Amino acid sequence: MKPRPFSHRHIRTERVIPAGIDAVWQTWTTNAGLESFLAPKCVIELRKNGIMQVLFFPEAKIGERGAEDCHVLGYQEPNMLSFTWNSPPDMIELLDQRTHVTVNLIPHRTGGTSVVLVHDGWGQGEVWDKAQRYFYEAWSDVVLPRLEKRFTDGPIDWSALRRSHEEVSSGD
Repeated sequence: MKPRPFSHRHIRTERVIPAGIDAVWQTWTTNAGLESFLAPKCVIELRKNGIMQVLFFPEAKIGERGAEDCHVLGYQEPNMLSFTWNSPPDMIELLDQRTHVTVNLIPHRTGGTSVVLVHDGWGQGEVWDKAQRYFYEAWSDVVLPRLEKRFTDGPIDWSALRRSHEEVSSGD
């Protein structure tokens, strides 16, 4: 059998969150929950093909606000949520493409919840490789740590974060 030039590629990252599975489920599947750790403005309709928008920059123009025009693919309460995802606005070649994210929640022996995130649907080529590297770091180094922080320190105060960023940007 001739080897295929492209094999299934995916991102897989995992983190134990210090909260019960029902609390973590609510955080991933409600507007307020998503806004407590993921982005300042989120819209999720928990139904097949429901809207899933995660707006990192809600004041920006359409197409530059974040994960826009994404949809819920499926869910199984309280264990699995799957949705489409788009690329960052600077990866113009991929803006009309969608990948898939599946979040699995598994009760952990510590009483917390193991969150296993798998992101797949990657194409071939340099821009796809760049997007995959970007999202590996985003999910592993930003999103799941923020989810954990949400349960240890409370919801993210997006207005304080924005003020802090503006102060750094202005040199104050």
